[in-house]
Amino acid sequence: MTFEEWHEAGLDHLLRDCPFSELCEMLTGSADQIADFLRRGMRSTVRTRITGFRNLAESIAVHFHAAADFRVQGHDIAQSQTLSAALYWFSRIPGSLDRVYALLGITDAMIP
Repeated sequence: MTFEEWHEAGLDHLLRDCPFSELCEMLTGSADQIADFLRRGMRSTVRTRITGFRNLAESIAVHFHAAADFRVQGHDIAQSQTLSAALYWFSRIPGSLDRVYALLGITDAMIP
């Protein structure tokens, strides 16, 4: 695909290097959307969007020391409680990037 084709498709903004802070903002925004979809029972929508979310989250996880812990906690809570309870726990986590990895664990349990 040529740059012109990317530009005509409106995808040329994806070909630039993003600052790390922008990647984090995209990730937290995606987490909020996915959590909202789950609250509204839109699991099929989550299934279609989860791969990109997981890929981005996993690609920058090395920069966050608590990422693995929150992912495991999210997975465990999703396995042992209702989705509603897991999402409530998720919403109470103060750090936005911590919430990202907690939600990643929740979705790992729901959508392997």
